[in-house]
Amino acid sequence: MGRRKAVRTVSSAIIGAAWRVILFMLVIYFLQIGALMAYRYGHGLLYQHAMEEPPGTEASIEILKGESRRAIAEKLEKAGLIDNQDAFLFQSRLYKAEFVPGSYTLNRSMSIKELIDYLKEEGRKLTELRERKLLTNDAESEGASQDSRDSQEAAGDEADVTIGDSPVEGESSRGAG
Repeated sequence: MGRRKAVRTVSSAIIGAAWRVILFMLVIYFLQIGALMAYRYGHGLLYQHAMEEPPGTEASIEILKGESRRAIAEKLEKAGLIDNQDAFLFQSRLYKAEFVPGSYTLNRSMSIKELIDYLKEEGRKLTELRERKLLTNDAESEGASQDSRDSQEAAGDEADVTIGDSPVEGESSRGAG
């Protein structure tokens, strides 16, 4: 009888130790999985990647007056400009972005930071044009981004002039002759 009691005591101690080891291993495993998931989530929030390689394709969105950041993020995701709304929301708060209503033409080769910077800069330009009364609310929704592209193309046409076989940047056509 004493021997059975000793065997039970030893076997229950071994089984108890085995369960503790198994429990400890499960805790370590889940901590490791949790840390990996946290890293991936944080990396996804801050990693700067574009949806396409340059030159990318263009997509247009329209930001309406009073529209929330979440609604803007949904539009950007639907247009194929971002793949993580949370990353856009986090970074737009981080960079203190205030979005101005208007139509914007963006490129899928832009990272989230570049998208935010572009929207902030173009929004600042739209605000300035409205303050100077050079842009009405109707004109902004119809073609504010088109005006911006037209002026960029016109500036680009003046900046590049071909002399012989090689283009010379910064030369005007008057200086070419």
